[in-house]
Amino acid sequence: MKNLAFYTVFTGSNNNPSYTIPPTQQGHDNYFFTNNQKLLDDLKQTNWCPIFVEEKSDLDLVSSAMASKPFKVNPFLNKTLAEYDYTCYFDTRLPRFNLAKVRRIIENNNFSFAMRNHYFLKPKVYDEFNESMLQARYAKQRERILKYISKMETRGLAIETPYHLITGFIVRNMKHPETNNICNTWLEHVKECGIQCQISMFFVKQLFDGKCFRVLTESEIF
Repeated sequence: MKNLAFYTVFTGSNNNPSYTIPPTQQGHDNYFFTNNQKLLDDLKQTNWCPIFVEEKSDLDLVSSAMASKPFKVNPFLNKTLAEYDYTCYFDTRLPRFNLAKVRRIIENNNFSFAMRNHYFLKPKVYDEFNESMLQARYAKQRERILKYISKMETRGLAIETPYHLITGFIVRNMKHPETNNICNTWLEHVKECGIQCQISMFFVKQLFDGKCFRVLTESEIF
């Protein structure tokens, strides 16, 4: 089996709805990044390897979400993760995925990122925007997101593409020549767009060869 690590991240308060401990993946290293001391203590009773991060956040869901983005978006920022051949990031509230299917994904390693195609939204950035405005934390950044989209349009990037990626599950080929560059680029876009990282990824994917991305169906994960 090739060198594969699973990881997730949570930053925020004890009352945050994303405060949860998902199951670990047997036979692999599992890392949990958090700035929450209670969660850190709880993780010590599990098979997770807890890693404390020096990121400030508070009760506000926007600042909590933003504090987690560097770890979600760029595993190269952590020396431990950077040593693996593959990493698999997943949101803490993602439904349990199939480990055997993840292993099959990396058997075909001709990709940089492997991510799910959106299962109900059309591949149009404004469809993603409108859907995200139904959630309060995204609505707080409405003008910031619109300004970012407008800037990307001005740069000549498309607002409709052949596919639209969900960012809650990401398999990365850490040895692919473009992976580090994509991660760095995405993080810069997140800093500009804000916490709605599916919108920033919508444009980032257009900046790289389409062969860098493997688009997964739901049945290839769950």
